[in-house]
Amino acid sequence: MTVLAYVLGALLVASAVIGALWYREQKPSSLEDGIQEFHRELEALAPDWQPPVRKSTPPKDGESLG
Repeated sequence: MTVLAYVLGALLVASAVIGALWYREQKPSSLEDGIQEFHRELEALAPDWQPPVRKSTPPKDGESLG
């Protein structure tokens, strides 16, 4: 009888640990969490992206600026 109690206790402890690990690894499923995850992925791909700046070239002799 005591062997059965040890086996059941070990199963109870193992299932509690497995349940805690499973609960901790669950991803949030709200819409806002999805938007935040998408934003994090975009930041990982291009963290400091800025549009390219056009360099102005000086006008050639005889050309107007207009």
